[in-house]
Formats: sequence, C-alpha cells, structure tokens
Amino acid sequence: MKKLNKGAGSVYGRTEEKVSALRLAILEARRLTLNLNPILVAEHLSLEEWLVLDTLSEHDGLSMSELGAGTLASNATLSRHVDSLATRALVFREVAFEDRRRIMIHLSKRGRDLQRNVASRLLAKEQAIFAGS
Repeated sequence: MKKLNKGAGSVYGRTEEKVSALRLAILEARRLTLNLNPILVAEHLSLEEWLVLDTLSEHDGLSMSELGAGTLASNATLSRHVDSLATRALVFREVAFEDRRRIMIHLSKRGRDLQRNVASRLLAKEQAIFAGS
C-alpha cells in the first residue's frame, strides 16, 4: 500500500483525525450495507426502496419532497423507487385533500407487513454484527 504524505501541506496535516474518522464512518456504512444487503435482495428490495418503506412506516402519508428529505434521495431516484414499489402494491399514491396538486405516498398493508418483516430481520442481523465486533 502506498504510504500517504502526512506533512503540513497535505490534507492529512492538522485534520488527520477528522479525515480518518470520516473514512472509518464511510467504511463502516459500506460494511453494514454489505452485511444487510442479502436480506433486502431476498425480498427483491434495493437499499433505497427499503429506506422509502421504512420512512413511510414512521411517517405515513408523505409528499414526494418530504419523502425525499427523509431518505436523502434525489427526485428522479425517489420517483423511480416509488414507481417500483407502487407496481408491486407496496405503496400507493393519493391526492392530498387540502391541496389537490400534492400527491401523498402511503404504505399499503402489504408494504407495512413487508417492512415489519424485513425490519425485524435487519435488526437481528445488526445485533449479530455488533455483538461480533
């Protein structure tokens, strides 16, 4: 492995601990995603679709912009995932009563059941991962 220059002029100078902490956080997130992904794949869900279902399980009836804020997904990405979930009857769209221009996204019963099932399996896997750390 190439040795990094940690001199005064490099990014690793005075902020070495911050960069190192950031790198470790990113690697930990990747490790968790890799470990949890088989559960999602078995249910034909992407991580982004899971985030939509999980966000709606906490706050059902969100607009696309609210759902985007809750999942940190771009509008185009979010729209594609909501379309996929709606095609599989896991979520449904409804025109907002107070403003007919707004579309609200809701979990269907099927989506809620899937979210609960996957959430319990993800939680068990997460606990096993951290118990082994």
